[in-house]
Amino acid sequence: FNASPAFPPGFKFGEDAPKPHELDPAYMNNAYDVQVGGCIRCLKHVVPDMLARGRGCILLSGATMQIRGGANFAALAPGKTALRSLGQSMYQAYGPQGIHVCNINIDGVIDSPNTRQWMPEEKLMKCDEIAEQYLALYRQGKSVWSYELQITPGIS
Repeated sequence: FNASPAFPPGFKFGEDAPKPHELDPAYMNNAYDVQVGGCIRCLKHVVPDMLARGRGCILLSGATMQIRGGANFAALAPGKTALRSLGQSMYQAYGPQGIHVCNINIDGVIDSPNTRQWMPEEKLMKCDEIAEQYLALYRQGKSVWSYELQITPGIS
C-alpha cells in the first residue's frame, strides 16, 4: 500500500518547504485520511478473504521520514509515521492468522526522469531493484517474516 495526498499548495522540497507552524490543519487531516484512512479502507476489502484463506501479504511503502521527521518534511512525515504505526498493529493482529505485514522503508530517492534532473544517477534507487525486495518479502517463509525492511542505496 502506498498512497499520499498531493503536496500542499506551493510546496517545494528543501529550505522552502513549509515548517510545522505554517501547515494547514485541513491539509494535514486530509493527508492522514488519504494515507491511514485509505489503508484502512483497503484492508476492509482484502483482509476478510485473507483471513478466510489463512494467508496473505500486505506490504506498506514508507520512507525515512516515518522514523525521523526532518525540518523540511513536516507536511509529509506525520502520515507516513502513522501508517508505520498502523502496520505494527496490523502485524500483531494478522500475523498469527497467517497474514504477513511488512513496512518497507525506502531510504533514498527513486530513479525517475524527474529525479535524474537533480540527483546523480548512481545515487538513485532503481525501480526494478526495489521491486525485487518487495517480491522477496512476499516469498518469505512464515518462520522468518520481516516486519520491517529498510532499503538504502549503496552510495548515499
